[in-house]
Amino acid sequence: MANPKEVLKMFDECFVDTACWVGLLNKDDEIHELADSKYRIMMKSGIHFVTTTAVLNEVANSLSDSREATFIFGDCVYHLILQHEISAIKITSNDHAKATEIMFDEMWKIAKTKNSLRKS
Repeated sequence: MANPKEVLKMFDECFVDTACWVGLLNKDDEIHELADSKYRIMMKSGIHFVTTTAVLNEVANSLSDSREATFIFGDCVYHLILQHEISAIKITSNDHAKATEIMFDEMWKIAKTKNSLRKS
């Protein structure tokens, strides 16, 4: 089994999705301790974080019940962007619509395949 610190040396970027951000920022989240620990290790290793504007919107929305968490999130992202430790890829509404179309097409193909296998 590979040593996690050795594995980190093989990568210079990490995609951060909604669950990671929420787990990192919400101390009551079930993955908070794990997310915080991994985040600190990756930061020390010089990993560059990549996310999308769609993810950032989802995180802000999920934290909207907690004003404090929302401000912490905004400050965190601002700091990371200033330090060039995170890049946010802009996702437009057209990008989102196309991705949704592709996802549903793939889901439909999988459903048809499973259905035909059951009939066999």
